[in-house]
Amino acid sequence: MTVTWFPNTNQGFMPGDYTSLTFVNGLAYPIIGIATANSGKVFNATMNAPVTGLSDGPGLNSSAGEKPVPNFHSDAPARTIPVCDRCEDND
Repeated sequence: MTVTWFPNTNQGFMPGDYTSLTFVNGLAYPIIGIATANSGKVFNATMNAPVTGLSDGPGLNSSAGEKPVPNFHSDAPARTIPVCDRCEDND
């Protein structure tokens, strides 16, 4: 694959904007974009995931036994605008 096979945005080509990883019943389901050469202005990109999920060994993807870190806080500023999955102006 070549990065130029993905859509070009004001932040550059975006193959990384189309990735995801979900865990279900201890199995990992990565979602990745795969592209082939463009046909003019038409992109040939698909989203792909393994049908059966991927196992990395028993219990490696568990948060069982985790405890909060005392006095931890984010270094990101608090949001002042609510997040809306149907809004066009989300940052």
